[in-house]
Amino acid sequence: MSTTVTEELNDLFRSQLLDATDHRFRIVYVSSDKNARQFQQYIKDGWISIPYENTQERSGIKRLFKTCAKIEMQSLGMDSRDYEIPNLLILAGDRVLTFDGVADTKERGVKAVGYWL
Repeated sequence: MSTTVTEELNDLFRSQLLDATDHRFRIVYVSSDKNARQFQQYIKDGWISIPYENTQERSGIKRLFKTCAKIEMQSLGMDSRDYEIPNLLILAGDRVLTFDGVADTKERGVKAVGYWL
């Protein structure tokens, strides 16, 4: 994700991410960073992440949702992708609520959570 998007997400949802009594909402960061150092720069307190070192799991998620950086497509064996990065998928259990969470947060701010739920 770009620095702007990660900062906006962190600013908008920080209180909801860190509220231990409400588990409806978490951000899970799936990195397309070039190295572990870059990964550490983008990850925020309170976010869950797929560890940078866990390439197989990160790649599997990207293939499943057809979203990745253009430069990753060949290494992931993807001829096409449905979504570019930054991408924010909103999930509820095994159901995708939206593939367009970035636009939703820009348009609705914290009210996006109510829209998704």
